[in-house]
Amino acid sequence: MNKKVSIIIPAYNAERYIKECLLSIINQTYLNLEIIIVNDGSEDKTVDIVKRLKKKDNRIIIINQKNSGVSIARNNGFKNSTGEYIIFVDADDILENNMVQTLVINIEENDADIAICGFKKIFSNGKEENPKILKTKKIFNTIEALQVFFEGKYFGISLWDKLLKRDLAEKISFEENRKINEDKYYLFNAILNSRKVFVYNEGLYHYMQRDFSVSKKKFGINNLDILYFSKKILEDINNRYPELNNYAIENYICDNIYVYRNIARNYKKGDYLFKYLETIKNNLKKYKNFKKQKKKYHQFEFYMICDMEIVYRLILNFFDITIRKWRR
Repeated sequence: MNKKVSIIIPAYNAERYIKECLLSIINQTYLNLEIIIVNDGSEDKTVDIVKRLKKKDNRIIIINQKNSGVSIARNNGFKNSTGEYIIFVDADDILENNMVQTLVINIEENDADIAICGFKKIFSNGKEENPKILKTKKIFNTIEALQVFFEGKYFGISLWDKLLKRDLAEKISFEENRKINEDKYYLFNAILNSRKVFVYNEGLYHYMQRDFSVSKKKFGINNLDILYFSKKILEDINNRYPELNNYAIENYICDNIYVYRNIARNYKKGDYLFKYLETIKNNLKKYKNFKKQKKKYHQFEFYMICDMEIVYRLILNFFDITIRKWRR
């Protein structure tokens, strides 16, 4: 158990947290690491901080690129990596010091292509929140892992708590012209091309809740990528594992509802995103006879959008006004 692990960290203006992130990696109990920081055109002191740490630890490699986005940074990091295992980490998060060792042990002892250790959310006040994911220590074959991917029962759709074999990572890449859910589609493809996925969700990755994180930005045009990837997943499942079509259809329906809801809440008639509501409604209408939706509120929203669209928007508006008043 001494194979090299490449940890790839895209960093853009990460001066506030990159040191804490890197120290949590430098101090891992597993020592054979290649720590690749892809500087995505930072305009702050990110590179200076990394260079100071590099003087103390020669496992750190700095790759500079013009600001091109996280997908290009991750692809660039992987192309320049040499490890037999790959982990992607966000520059503002923290790893428990036994995370890498645990993942390597689990992937090797179970002859898996992917090992998952789970995560916990850490807030600025120190409060911890475990995700609504069932605890398990289990190995899944491809079909089982895809089913769990859709159900969200045992692991999340992000990449950072997962270790991949290099030969698996070489078969896939991040779509470079997309901004949202590119990691979900990458993980989907990784599972699609894997033989075994081992899950032992101990919460070893600390997903730090920052006020400036991408997940908290206003809903905008890039969020339409959610529908792009959801459709691709549906098509891929139909081609490779049609027996899982119901899961992919439900995922597609839920994503369309989510995007519709957010556009209806944040934009008015005449705004640039409002025109997409009709397209989304037509997407949903194709599946009016689909009966497999598990969440009751999704069933409700599905039929309201298709058959009582104006009423649905009024309901959304009412709840938003009520919540704003309550927050005051």
